[in-house]
Amino acid sequence: EEDVYAFFALAVEALTSKPLFAGAETPETLLAAKEGRAYRLIGLTAGGCPVDLRRLDDLTRRALSMEPSDRPSSWDEILRALQPKG
Repeated sequence: EEDVYAFFALAVEALTSKPLFAGAETPETLLAAKEGRAYRLIGLTAGGCPVDLRRLDDLTRRALSMEPSDRPSSWDEILRALQPKG
């Protein structure tokens, strides 16, 4: 089975060099994960990136939802969401 959550969790950490859920202590980190307060991509500099970072941030937040039914259902849906508009 495709694991969209795991892919996006690793991608966010790779892109930001920060843990997905920030917290000083383990209970704080677990609460951030439960509430879906993952690190946001919106603060990154685009640097010629062809993907609108707001759309990527929205897609990432959906993919990292604690509720599996809120996540993109396929890689095709993810690719369509990343296609440039216009």
